[in-house]
Amino acid sequence: MSYIVDNLMEDEIFIYRARLHWIMLVPPVIIAPFSFIVLSSFLPYGYRVHTGIAIFIGVILTILYKTSLYISTEFAITNRRIIVKTGIIRNDSFEIMLQKIEGIKVTQGIIGRLLDYGSIVVTGTGGSKDEFNNISSPLELRMVINEQIDSANNYRVHRSKRRFR
Repeated sequence: MSYIVDNLMEDEIFIYRARLHWIMLVPPVIIAPFSFIVLSSFLPYGYRVHTGIAIFIGVILTILYKTSLYISTEFAITNRRIIVKTGIIRNDSFEIMLQKIEGIKVTQGIIGRLLDYGSIVVTGTGGSKDEFNNISSPLELRMVINEQIDSANNYRVHRSKRRFR
């Protein structure tokens, strides 16, 4: 949470944290043994060893990459904005003010509904669309974002009514 906590604005309150779902770590672990068996059964013995080593190195690198992505990705909702940060060595961050959000789309397949993960597309003013995949509990995340947008709108309406009395 360090990036998000370190970059909060004045009077900004942290509300909710979302994470990537563990499902993103499954494909390389499942594919590795099957690809090794398939490739090694069709190759002569000498090539099997080299192919096995290459597959093993590729799977290890893929697992390390996916794990670092899983660990380093932070999603946060505050009372003012959405903040997303990815990366360990090279950081990419995405921030959008709640008042600039026009819509939130959640996409879940059958397995996504069973395991509670999916994709979220945040549509901002001006037509910008930012998609985030493999989000854990995407429906809950959408609900929290909508609640914060609603409370921010109510706060602005309440403040404006108070000024014109």
